[in-house]
Amino acid sequence: MNVPAPGAGPGIASPIALAPPVLPVQSGQDSSTKPASASVPAAKSGPLPTEPKQVEMSTSSKKDKVKEPPLARPERPPADKVADVKVAKDAPAKAAPERTVQASPPAAESSRPPVQIEQERNPELAEALKGLSDDGKRYRIDADRGDATAQGLLARMYATGQGAPRSDAEAAKWYRKAADQGNAQAQTNLGTMYGAGRGVPKDAAEAVKWYLKAANQDNAQAQANLGITYAKGLGVAKDEAEAAKWLRKAAEQGNATAQTNLGFMYGAGRGVPRDDTEAVRWYRRAADQGNAVGQTYLGNMYATGQGVAKDEAEAMKWYRKAADQGYGDAAERLKAVEQAQAGRK
Repeated sequence: MNVPAPGAGPGIASPIALAPPVLPVQSGQDSSTKPASASVPAAKSGPLPTEPKQVEMSTSSKKDKVKEPPLARPERPPADKVADVKVAKDAPAKAAPERTVQASPPAAESSRPPVQIEQERNPELAEALKGLSDDGKRYRIDADRGDATAQGLLARMYATGQGAPRSDAEAAKWYRKAADQGNAQAQTNLGTMYGAGRGVPKDAAEAVKWYLKAANQDNAQAQANLGITYAKGLGVAKDEAEAAKWLRKAAEQGNATAQTNLGFMYGAGRGVPRDDTEAVRWYRRAADQGNAVGQTYLGNMYATGQGVAKDEAEAMKWYRKAADQGYGDAAERLKAVEQAQAGRK
């Protein structure tokens, strides 16, 4: 079989994905008409990822809990001092302070849903809640009160059209509110909105600004996205060494896309010294997480014997895993290997 160029592959895709990311299917050449001796198709020369991903907003708010010190036990006076404590006999007794009893809300109001009560108190809010799911209504009420997590979750609903009318402008608005409060996930997603021009004017430099804010908070997806922008020179001067630095930070946190991209950088010697063994290591970590592109790259390495002993059966195993996820390039390669095997019989 022909050996693809080192580090080459089907291209590393990382599309915008508000829900769990779905890797795009890349169409390859139809190999059904190739003769039985056909080789594995030459890998497409290595374009780096196109558009960075967004991340899931978490329903849990990570607020630092401050542990209160235990109450001090009151000190008892020494036994020889107890007798000195006297109460004046003629001192007028102090009247106990009056207790204010707060009236309970009417039974009818306390039994109604909080969202309904809020709508009646605020007619403008009632209008804003139209079209939102029950969860969306609760998020909107909390978002109006400044809850950054609720703002991010509401933004995601608008961005995906799940639980709210689809509106990129509303999504960007609420992501910004959460991002301005330092919410790293919202900062990453707002950066992606700017990178794609969704709900805001397309502005690669503004995207980088928000990615950097989140990346400096150790947000893995922001670090992966920042690595892509440096590798491709999107909104920032192209710098492959800087790209590899950010990809490594994300890869070490377990981000599968960053692991695949870092493997690509090692396989191609871009931003780091070329090292096929290191490339295999990162491809495998991504492949073990089910990343179809990482599985395809790992299959390439086994098919060509780069960084690992050549093993056609192992290559087919990884191609098949990726093809089973609908990844077209892997299906094409698997078919070519099968045809080559049939030709040798």
